[in-house]
Amino acid sequence: MDARHAYVCAGWFVAAATLAAGIGLAFLGWQSRSTALGLFGLALAIAAPAIAVATALARIELEPELFDEVSAAESALRYIRLARAHVCMLAAGALVYGFAEFIGFIAARVFVIGYAVMVAVGLAVYLPWLARQEKGTCDQLEELRTRLRSVKAENFLAMQ
Repeated sequence: MDARHAYVCAGWFVAAATLAAGIGLAFLGWQSRSTALGLFGLALAIAAPAIAVATALARIELEPELFDEVSAAESALRYIRLARAHVCMLAAGALVYGFAEFIGFIAARVFVIGYAVMVAVGLAVYLPWLARQEKGTCDQLEELRTRLRSVKAENFLAMQ
């Protein structure tokens, strides 16, 4: 394994560890009735997809072959879309928690308000950033596909 693959593997490990730690801390906060610990865990869970997207975007530039660059760009687009779905799922959770608190099903007003604020900030920061990353990656993918088509055409003409 060369240095660029070690860097990408380390990025995936950090993203997975951040998500696991976030979920674990949120669960421990719930068990110990510690709002601060639960919210910190949720903040880590919200941050994990950004680390995964940044790692996927960095992988595009590290690939030595054009075909691998195209594959890495397509993979990065999938991660960007998954990160957007993750943040929107958290927003849906905030709505469910808010409604459950409003009707009296749960009694966790501070947690629900903190969670809603974190999700709102996450949406305000994530969605524009993800949109910029998606546009840039789509443009880069189109350029890579154009280069790949021209290389294939050159190879085909060289065979004739």
